[in-house]
Amino acid sequence: MRVTQPAVLVGNYDWSEDLLPRAEYAARLKQVLGKLDGGLSGLVIYGNKIDNAALAYGSNFAPKIESAIALVTKDGKVRIHAAGSPQMMVNAGRLTWVEDVRPQRDVPKH
Repeated sequence: MRVTQPAVLVGNYDWSEDLLPRAEYAARLKQVLGKLDGGLSGLVIYGNKIDNAALAYGSNFAPKIESAIALVTKDGKVRIHAAGSPQMMVNAGRLTWVEDVRPQRDVPKH
């Protein structure tokens, strides 16, 4: 029998521009987007409460409940879809510099 211990997330909860400015994320995304194949229109970046390095690198968002994704267009626009109700998106939005944070159930529409 294998027992898995739950992950305890550490670090800052809310994003603070004083600690990591928005310009740093813009530079990171520009570098990543510069490597895209010409035929791709953007990126889907996935993260969950255990494996969230890629998502946090581009958005500072570390999911606290379930998985989340960031949709990134070639021109650098970012939208995050996170687990939770629409009312929970206000709190989820505090985790990131991204202004467009929506419930994950809306992903198929977009």
